[in-house]
Amino acid sequence: MKHILFLCSILFCFIHVNAQSFLSADKLWSTMKGPVSGCSSFFCSSYFTKMAGDTVVEGIHYTKVLSSEDQLMKKWITEGFIREDSNKKVFYRETIAKEECLLYNFGCKVGDTLQLYCACRESGFLVDSISTIAIDGIPCKSFYLTYLGLGIKTPEVWIEGIGSTAGILNGGASHCMIGDSEALLCYYEAGIKKYQSPLISNRCYLSPEIINSIDPEKAVSQFKVYPNPVSGELLIHPTQSVDEGFTLKLYSIKGELVKTECLDVGMNTYRLDIRTLKNGIYILHLISASGRYAEEVIIKE
Repeated sequence: MKHILFLCSILFCFIHVNAQSFLSADKLWSTMKGPVSGCSSFFCSSYFTKMAGDTVVEGIHYTKVLSSEDQLMKKWITEGFIREDSNKKVFYRETIAKEECLLYNFGCKVGDTLQLYCACRESGFLVDSISTIAIDGIPCKSFYLTYLGLGIKTPEVWIEGIGSTAGILNGGASHCMIGDSEALLCYYEAGIKKYQSPLISNRCYLSPEIINSIDPEKAVSQFKVYPNPVSGELLIHPTQSVDEGFTLKLYSIKGELVKTECLDVGMNTYRLDIRTLKNGIYILHLISASGRYAEEVIIKE
C-alpha cells in the first residue's frame, strides 16, 4: 500500500523541475523513518537534510550533507559527502565509507538498468518509464524504476532535482532492508515548501513522542487556520468548543521563535498579525494546558 501511495504522491506534486542541479544550499528535505515499536503510525520519526559547505576527500570535490533530528534544526551533523557530474549522475559517500557510490542517475533513459550501489548491491533497477506531468501548468519530471532483486518487483519513484520518494539518501535502500523503511515527508526550496507527502497532511516533523504521547490529528482538528498562504492577518478559528487555553508559538523555518500569544478559553476567532514578518515558511504550534499541540506550516507571501 505504501508504494502505491508513493506513486500517487507524484500526482500531488507541485514542483517546478528544470535542469537545475540536485546540489543546492537552498534546499531542505524532511524524511520519515520507521517503524519503531509502539508507534501508532508506520512512520513515527523524521530528520532534516541539507547541503552546505565544500570539501575535498581523497582528491575529489564534494558538498557536505548535513542532517538534524532536532525539530528546530539547531544541531546539525555531517552525514556524508555528495557530488554531481555533468551527466546528471549523483554520487554519495558516507563519512565512514572508503569509497563513493552511485545514488542517482537523472540522465538515465527508459530501459536502462541502474546499479545504485548506495542502496541495493545485489541487483539493479530497471527504468520503466520517464514522464513529465503538468500540474497547474508546472512541469514535473518523474522517473519510475523497478528493483530487480529479492525475486519481487518493487517500484521506485524519483523526482528530478529532488530525489526519491523513499528519502533522498535512501533511494531504493528501503527495498533491501528488513524492519525499517523511509519516505520523503517534505521538501523546501529557498524557504518555500514544494512537496508534501500525502502520507501525512501538513506535517513536516515527526517523533515517537508526537505519535505516541499526544493525538496530533485531534488537536489539529480543533482549529481551522487560514488563509494559507497569507499576507496580512492569519485567522485561527476553533472548529469545536475550546474548554482550555492554548499558547500560540510561531517559528521561522530556521527554528527562531518570532511570535508568542495566548489564546483564551471560549475564543471565537483569533487574528494573528504577521505583516511585519518576512516572506517564507513558518511553523505554527498551538499548545494546550494538557500538553496536546497542533502544528501547521504557514506560508507568508
